[in-house]
Amino acid sequence: MILIGLGTILISTLIVTKILFPLQELENMARQVADGKLSYREKDLGANEMGRLGLALNEMASKLGQSIAGFREEKMKLEMVLETLEDGIMVFDKTLHLQLINKAAERILALERNRVLNKSIPELLINPELEDLIKEAVRKKLQVNGEFQTRNSMTRYSQVLIVPFEDDIKTLVILRDITKLRRLEQVRQDFVANVSHELRTPVTSIRALSETLLDQEVNAEMQKHFLEEIYHESHRMSYIVNDLLILAQLDEGEGFTDSYKHFPLKKLIEETVNQFFTDGSREIILDLPSGLPDIAAHEDRVRQVLLNLLENADKYTPKKSPITIRAMKKNAEIQVLIVDQGPGIPSLERERIFERFYRIDKARSRAMGGTGLGLSIVRRIVEGYGGKVWVESEEGKGAVFIFTLPVTG
Repeated sequence: MILIGLGTILISTLIVTKILFPLQELENMARQVADGKLSYREKDLGANEMGRLGLALNEMASKLGQSIAGFREEKMKLEMVLETLEDGIMVFDKTLHLQLINKAAERILALERNRVLNKSIPELLINPELEDLIKEAVRKKLQVNGEFQTRNSMTRYSQVLIVPFEDDIKTLVILRDITKLRRLEQVRQDFVANVSHELRTPVTSIRALSETLLDQEVNAEMQKHFLEEIYHESHRMSYIVNDLLILAQLDEGEGFTDSYKHFPLKKLIEETVNQFFTDGSREIILDLPSGLPDIAAHEDRVRQVLLNLLENADKYTPKKSPITIRAMKKNAEIQVLIVDQGPGIPSLERERIFERFYRIDKARSRAMGGTGLGLSIVRRIVEGYGGKVWVESEEGKGAVFIFTLPVTG
C-alpha cells in the first residue's frame, strides 16, 4: 500500500509538472495575447508537444504583433493624409451618424470634432442643402454632386460629392471649398464689365464729337473745342490701355525675376518729387533720413509706385495744403509713408481701393482723369518685390498710404 501510495504521488507529480503546469502557462499566454500584450513570451516548455505548442503560440504572438504594428502605422499615415487634405472628408454609418471628420470639413462647415462625432445629421445642424443631398444619395444609392453656400462670418461656396458604399454600411461625403474660385470669377466678370464701361465712355464721346464736326457747320472756336475734347478723350483711352498692359505684364511676373541693381531709395524719392511737381506750386515736406539703406528692385517700377501715389495724393489734397513723404527703416524693410490732406477714406472702402477700377467717388475720379488702375498697379509692384501696401485714414482727416520694400543684404 505504501509503495502504491508513493507511486500514485509520483505519477500525480509528473502529470502536474509535465501537463497541468504547461497547460496553465499556455492558458496564461493566450490570455495575455487576447488582452493585447503581444510582447509576452512563453518560457521554454521542452521538446514535447507542449513545448512545440508554446513555440507556435510565441510565433503567432510575434507575427500578430508585427501585423498590428503595421496596421497602426498605416492608420497613422491615413490619418495624416486625411488631416492634411484641403478637401473635407466625412464618413457616416448606415444610420447616418457621423463616424469620421477631418480638419478641412470642420473648417468648411464650422464644426467641432469633439462635439459632432456619433451625432446624427439633424443633430449636426449643417447646411440644409447639404443635408438634403446626403439623404438623396442614401435613398437613391447613387453618387450625388452639388453645391451649397454657408454663411458664418462670411459667405463661403462649397462643392460636395456624396458616395454611398455598395454594402450600404457607410456613406462618404467629400467637400471642396470653392470660395476663392467663385470670387475670382466675380472679379473677372467685374473686370470685363469695368473695362467695357471705362472704354465705352471715351469712345462714345469721341464718336459724338466727330459726328457733330462732320454733320454740322461749326465755327473755328467750336471746332477747336471739339478737337481738344477728342484729344483729351483719346489720351484717356491711351492711359487706360497702357495701365491694362502694365497690369498684364505684372500679372505675368515680368520684371520681378530679372536681375536688377541696388539703388538708394532716398535719391529716387527726391528725383520723383521734382519730376512730378515741376512748377513748385505744391508744398512738399520730405522727411528722409540720410542713413536709409539701398533696396534691390527695378528702379523704374518703384518710380511708378511713387508717381501713382503722388498723383493720387495731389488729386485729393487741396492746393494750399502740403503733402508729406516720410521714409524709415524697420527691421529688414524700408517703410515709405505718403500723407495727404484729402477728405479721407471710409473704413469699409480701405481694402477695396486697391481693386482694379474701384473708385470711392466714381464721378469725381473720372472728372479728375483717373483710370481706377493706379493703386492696383502699386499693390501689384510692391507685393511682387515682397513688400506690403496699405492705407490708414479717417474720414475728413486725410489718408496715409504706406508701402514697404525689403532692404539689400
